[in-house]
Amino acid sequence: MRMRMPGIDSFPEAPESFIPGRYLFQIKGYEFATSKDARTYVKVTMLIEEGPTKTASNGEQVDYEGREFTHLFWEIPEYGEDWKIEQAQRQAGNFLTSFEIPFDEDGFDWDDTIGARAWAQLGPQKRNPEMMEVKRFEKA
Repeated sequence: MRMRMPGIDSFPEAPESFIPGRYLFQIKGYEFATSKDARTYVKVTMLIEEGPTKTASNGEQVDYEGREFTHLFWEIPEYGEDWKIEQAQRQAGNFLTSFEIPFDEDGFDWDDTIGARAWAQLGPQKRNPEMMEVKRFEKA
């Protein structure tokens, strides 16, 4: 039996991967998830409004405006190694203050994140240098 695959004769090329640099993000949505080790995190979908431009292998200019970027926001652990807790607190604080999300000692409301904007500095992941991750957020 043949499988119908419209457009098989003209598969689109994979989008150019992100490059290190400064990007302006707007939060588009979020989804709660649980890791294999039972840690809670949120997949934050952000739309790129501005970013660097690079030259593709075919010589064309590639920009990233309008593309989506996913950032994982990890819940701050209640127990564990002090440095890991402090690191999670710093990362959460950087995210919330840069996007200007209101919060207090009880936390914050994820619905307040929709439409919020901030700059992000992207750089290579330590474990996989071909993938980019957010190194730091800054107010827009």
